[in-house]
Amino acid sequence: MQVFRITKKKYASDISGKGAELFGGRWNPVGTPALYTSQNRALAILELLVHTPKEIVPPNQILLTINIPQKLESKILSVDELKDGWDALQTNEWTQELGLQYFQASDALGIIVPSAVISLENNIVLNPAHKDYQHIKITDQSEFKFDERLFK
Repeated sequence: MQVFRITKKKYASDISGKGAELFGGRWNPVGTPALYTSQNRALAILELLVHTPKEIVPPNQILLTINIPQKLESKILSVDELKDGWDALQTNEWTQELGLQYFQASDALGIIVPSAVISLENNIVLNPAHKDYQHIKITDQSEFKFDERLFK
């Protein structure tokens, strides 16, 4: 399985989940490492854009292709128990706890969650603390330049 991530050039080789560990995210509380990826390139880009001020064209971006070996795909679990408000603009503590429960209780290498930007598309949140995480590898790093029409 291939997943995608867009990031600043200086972080392109870092798939440790340290940023999410420091600041938390929709699916992980502060103190829990997580690597947020998307099932396709376009969604990865949209996920970045919704967190970027409209007047700023993000410079020095790298689009990563990350490989999850086929033998580990069964350890990527779908999150099915979502309740209203999971996609609120402000992060919900209960979605963070739900992600943490999957990582701890079910030995999940990752979780498949709907995107709050496009709920019919999915993100994959990977668990860097999982014993098999070292088998996940970056297979491509491509410079990405945004079309400036997106920022007009």
